[in-house]
Formats: sequence, structure tokens, C-alpha cells
Amino acid sequence: MRIAILAGALFASIVPSDIVRADATPSGIEIGVRSGYAIPFGAKFGGTSGGDLDKLATGAVPIWFDAGYRVSPNVFVGAFFQYGVGFAASSASLYLALDAPAAQCGQGGVSCSMSDLMFGVDVQYHFLPAARLDPYLGLGIGYEILNFSLSQNGANGSMSLDGGQFLNLQVGADYKAIPNLGIGPFVMFSLGQYSHCSRKDAAGTYCDFSVPPSGGTLPQQALHEWLMLGLRGAFDAHL
Repeated sequence: MRIAILAGALFASIVPSDIVRADATPSGIEIGVRSGYAIPFGAKFGGTSGGDLDKLATGAVPIWFDAGYRVSPNVFVGAFFQYGVGFAASSASLYLALDAPAAQCGQGGVSCSMSDLMFGVDVQYHFLPAARLDPYLGLGIGYEILNFSLSQNGANGSMSLDGGQFLNLQVGADYKAIPNLGIGPFVMFSLGQYSHCSRKDAAGTYCDFSVPPSGGTLPQQALHEWLMLGLRGAFDAHL
């Protein structure tokens, strides 16, 4: 009898570490927040006449919000919005005066700021929604806007790039600290293409870096990528 009682107690102490309560299986509305560090890389953001994205930005610290619905314990469908505080590369530049060299962020007396916005829709598949550790795979599409500004001695210039995000791939795992709150690491890889640009400085309003066009559509376009690593918290509001 004592052996049976001890075995039962041992089993009860082991099972909760692997499986949460049955009534805590995710369902209904779910919201989340993420943060981490994002690194740009890949092709030129403006085609063959543009510049490499990593020559404009060295990285960004994002605040990412998720909101959606668990249509089943395994499947989440929702939307995301990210605002990232970007870090301009020392070589990032704009023309603040006619007949003068471009001012660069790495120069003394030059102030630069940058932000990156992403928003769209995504679907996540959770492999072990009833387990304490729940790995997932996410796939989405969206839109991206990168804003850059530079100032020196009271003169200001700015540039904005925007375009579609064709792939937003997410891999991560949620550890359920409590039944309706998961916290864990994630990796995101995005593939996008800037198609429009607005540049305002002493050289005019244009975005082609070889011949100034009159419109805001980039005459040459190329794919670029972001790689983000960070932590995510997800709250199941249904419980």
C-alpha cells in the first residue's frame, strides 16, 4: 500500500511539469508582445542604383504586438504590428546643402534617427498546445516602412522607404509559466521589397541614386531581409 501511495505521489509530481491543466488548453482570443534585436542584410534596397540596407541601418530594437484568435488549440490566426527603434549606420547620409558633400551620421555634429514599422497578418501552428513547452511555427505577410532623418547645424533631411513584405517566418517556443501565459524565445526572418521612396534634402525629392526621377516609385527594386532574435510573451485571454 505504501509503495502504491509513493508511486502515485511521484507520478503526480512529474506529470504537471509536462502537461498543464486540460481546461487551460489555449482557445479564443490571444494577445502577445515581443522584443529583441533585428539585423538587416541582403540585396540593395533601391536596386542596382541604390544602397545596401546594412549601409543605411545597422540594426533595430523592436516592440512587436500580436492579436488574434485560436481557431483551434493548435492554430492561431491574427495580425501583428511592430515599431522598431533603428540605428543608423555611420555611412548613412543626406545632402543638407547644395554644392556640398553629403553629411554622414558618423561625422561630428550630425544627429541621425531611424524607425522601422512592420504590420500584417500571420498564422501560427502550435505543435504541443497542452504541454508546458509549446513549440510553434508562424508564417505571415505584411507591409514595411523605414524612416530615416539627419540633421546638422539646424539643417534637416529625411528619407522614407516602404513596400511589401512577402514572407514573415517565425520559429519559437512558449513556456507556460502559468496556464494562460507563455514566455519563450523566437526567431523571425522576413523578406521584403521597398517599392516607394520619399527623400527630402538639398538635392531634391528623389529616390534613384544615379538619376533623379520625378516620382516616388523606385525605378529599380530589389529584395532585402531582416533577421530578428528575441523573447515573446503570449496571453490567452479566454481563460
